[in-house]
Amino acid sequence: DLSGSPYRAVATSGSSESGEHIWTKDDLNTPKYLQATVVATDLVTADIWATALISGGKQALELFEQECKTLDAVAVVTSQDGKITSTTGFAQLLAALQ
Repeated sequence: DLSGSPYRAVATSGSSESGEHIWTKDDLNTPKYLQATVVATDLVTADIWATALISGGKQALELFEQECKTLDAVAVVTSQDGKITSTTGFAQLLAALQ
C-alpha cells in the first residue's frame, strides 16, 4: 500500500523508445546508461533527473544519491552491459507495490 507515500510521479528516459536523442559525454558514461527511471514527489523532479542520469552517467547517479533524499526520489538505471543499479529505497518501493 502506497497511500502514505510521498511519491506522485514516474519518469523514464533513455534510448529504448526514441533512440540516441540525449547528448552524453562518452568519458562520463563508462558503462553508458541506456535507461533510467526515477520515482519522485513531483513530475518535474522525476523527468529532470531521468534525463540527467542518461546524460551524466555514473557521475550523475552519484550526484543524485547525494542530493536526493529517499523521501524525495529514487532511481534505477540499466547500463549498456546489462547491469541494473538502483538507489537506496528503490527496492523497498517495489516491495510495497503488492
